[in-house]
Amino acid sequence: MELVANEDNEKVVKWKGEFMNFNFETHCHSFYSHDSRMRIEEIIKKCIEHEINGIVVCDHDRYGITKEDEQAFADNNIRLFKAIEFTAREDVHIIGISDNIKKLEAPPKQ
Repeated sequence: MELVANEDNEKVVKWKGEFMNFNFETHCHSFYSHDSRMRIEEIIKKCIEHEINGIVVCDHDRYGITKEDEQAFADNNIRLFKAIEFTAREDVHIIGISDNIKKLEAPPKQ
């Protein structure tokens, strides 16, 4: 995903070769993350209230979003970018975005 200018010099998102106009939220946690209590329904409601139509939900170290959650975003015309906010050494966080993000999820701690 990259932020680029289209032929009208508007900033748009380019994702897999496709240009998209978004009112975009780039960093959001859900109740699947240890530091948030926000339910998916609440996130969708906030997106609708603020006319957000693209969102990166990047919970810490796991992708907990279910197929039902993904469908709820789609049903409300909100493009969900699948992501995880990975915790690295020294409390550095790295956000990874991929359609296959679940494969990169860390195994549960024992």
